[in-house]
Amino acid sequence: MTSSGGWNRRNVHIDVGEVSLEAEVIRIAGAPNRAAVVFHPWAWLGGCMGDPTVATLTRDAASSGLFSMVVRYNVRGTGESSGSKAFSTSTDCADATALCRYVLERLEHEGGQQQQQQQQQQQQLGAGAQAQQQQQAQQQQQQQQQRDKPRLALLAYSYGSCVAAGAMRELGDSVAAYVSVGFPLGLLSRAFLGSHSSWRQLMAARTAVPTPVLLLLGTLDQFTEIDTLTGLVQEARREDERRGGGGGTEGGGSGGSGSTAGAAGRPGLSLEVLRGCDHFFFDEWDTVGRTVTRWLGAVLTAPPETELGVE
Repeated sequence: MTSSGGWNRRNVHIDVGEVSLEAEVIRIAGAPNRAAVVFHPWAWLGGCMGDPTVATLTRDAASSGLFSMVVRYNVRGTGESSGSKAFSTSTDCADATALCRYVLERLEHEGGQQQQQQQQQQQQLGAGAQAQQQQQAQQQQQQQQQRDKPRLALLAYSYGSCVAAGAMRELGDSVAAYVSVGFPLGLLSRAFLGSHSSWRQLMAARTAVPTPVLLLLGTLDQFTEIDTLTGLVQEARREDERRGGGGGTEGGGSGGSGSTAGAAGRPGLSLEVLRGCDHFFFDEWDTVGRTVTRWLGAVLTAPPETELGVE
């Protein structure tokens, strides 16, 4: 266990059914009762939680002040996680869903402790406290409980995007935001990973429970052509419009974040393009991290009445 700068970092094993997953859990003091879970690339090609993009997403999420807990983990059969590598994305999705529910339980437990402390403070007001003070305290507690409802941001890289999409479908309104860096949607990825099915799961999940989604891709990505992802995003936006929902915007700079636009109650689908980057983002990891955390800051801190249309 290590701690520095308000962080408490430890390596743990989390039991999810028949396997135990190696994970790094970072606790951040004084941050909102919200967690980020970070997903790594395909284990069969060497993907693990030590991947540079995963490490950057983890570091920047922990530094953002948006989360009280950040978790990255190794899928089964990878690193010190038990079991054998899965051939099916659905197996990794089931493990990820169980891990996310474990994280939510930890958040709920910690949120309950905070509420007990608030109740004790109210009791210290004494029997002679004025009714107005008590009413204000109750209103503040209710607002705090709503803010402290445990929720997750799913931050995924490459194949991890497919795993996170499957988990998001199962987790429903416990997911506050979904980020994909390098969603693999080329022909080989569709054949070996079933990634087009994962894309459909992602779109179905954000339709069932309105959730802001950020897709980040390099113009030189070896596993997904820009035109392929752009076409799918445009199709999803047209479907949003047909349902009376929001569209979204497309970023196109070297790291500037596109805004998330929404209308009629549906969070937007944002596409951010990093020019000159391939799937591995060599020497551009900091750009990836800044782009993701800037977007997360916009969608997670906006008031409820404006969070669907961030300027």
